[in-house]
Amino acid sequence: MSAALDNPVYQSLGKTFQRAWIGAGTIAFNQGNTVPLELPNALLQKGIALRLTGNLVIATANAQAVFIEAPLGLIKNVRVVGDGRRVLINSPARDLFRLAHFAWGKQAEISPPLSTIGTRPFSALIRLDHETHFAVNPVESLFDPRLYKKVTVEITWGAATDIATAGGGGTIALTSVQCDVLVEQTSEGITQILCDHEVTPDEQPVTASSALFQFKVPQNGLLIGVQLRSDRDAGAGAGPTPVDDLINSITLKSDTTVAHADSVNWSTLQRLNVLQYQLDGGASPGAQIPGYAYLPLIEGGMLSSALNTNALNDLRLILNVTRTSGTEIVHVTYDFLVPRRSLAQAVAAG
Repeated sequence: MSAALDNPVYQSLGKTFQRAWIGAGTIAFNQGNTVPLELPNALLQKGIALRLTGNLVIATANAQAVFIEAPLGLIKNVRVVGDGRRVLINSPARDLFRLAHFAWGKQAEISPPLSTIGTRPFSALIRLDHETHFAVNPVESLFDPRLYKKVTVEITWGAATDIATAGGGGTIALTSVQCDVLVEQTSEGITQILCDHEVTPDEQPVTASSALFQFKVPQNGLLIGVQLRSDRDAGAGAGPTPVDDLINSITLKSDTTVAHADSVNWSTLQRLNVLQYQLDGGASPGAQIPGYAYLPLIEGGMLSSALNTNALNDLRLILNVTRTSGTEIVHVTYDFLVPRRSLAQAVAAG
């Protein structure tokens, strides 16, 4: 080693250890069942990457359709759970994929299978974030798995019919399907953690047009945003399709009269999202992500500005919807920061 590198100034630069990438293993496909994988718990978690790969085997006749957002529909639900009871993330892969799209401003890998006869590969990447990228200091929501004896990520698997429809006289099947799990960790930041990032789902079918299509928002801490997805399955094998003519406007009111959002036009919010989150993935520059919108409830990245649902008697998401045809569903993803118990105790004491 040179004399210069022997200098204590040089040796004090950087770290000998801080950030770590850990391959936690793979979750094998098991149609219709939920399969868990235990995650490493030696360090703080920044986030988890799930990479879905596999093949759709199409025989005899071309597939009638490969669904929009395939192969994400193959993962019916993802949960991150501590000790089998504390649920931090709980949502379908489609919604988690888009939540990461809003957070990062970049559409992750999504490669659907071809619809022609043969063994057709597919892949997709779903990022699960503990860090809150909308916040000034994302470290404030790092996840400490060491508080639990065991933390698992659980995948509920669907079937080939969740991503495609066989053609007349033909068949579809799946081979070599699995999900690789990569955990991003850090050794620093434990003294800055204030909250846990929790993702909670809800959905309802739209059976009639209504100006008062309501969801009761759970009281679960600090609400930083609401992601909405509107789907239509018009039958004929096309599968669920994100659409923009189901939700007309969005209202969010607490205690009946206080408006946090009032008659927000769906298409205007979508285009504003493109600017707010530098979204790609639309059909053209500035175009919306079909079927999705995100209503932010945090200002300037400050946790202190998030909507405290625990301090409200009643919080309602009220949508103006137009019923058209087929099976129509509105799926809501609530984006929460839940104060750690130690923080809540300190606030109460002070």
